Amino acid sequence: MITSANAPEVVPVPPERIIKAGPFIPVGEDGVVAGAIAHTRTYTTDDGLPMDDITCAYRAANGMLWFGTNGGGITRYDGRSFANYTMTHGLPDNTIL
Repeated sequence: MITSANAPEVVPVPPERIIKAGPFIPVGEDGVVAGAIAHTRTYTTDDGLPMDDITCAYRAANGMLWFGTNGGGITRYDGRSFANYTMTHGLPDNTIL
């Protein structure tokens, strides 16, 4: 388990472990691919984010969206719901850059 006491300052990622994801393709609830403008939505704490101060975002190869927050940990969005992870789950810090 990673703790604040044993967490490294920087975790290098070897080039062979980096997966380049394709561009984000918005898909409607009906499964039909549509233009980004037609399906742009802003998510907030009302939707399940731990806070509205998002510092970074990443789209994984499996389609999951990950959001780092400025004090609320990291959040995974699977297209339907948010899962929030914080220091209580093993993160070294709740500020994710």
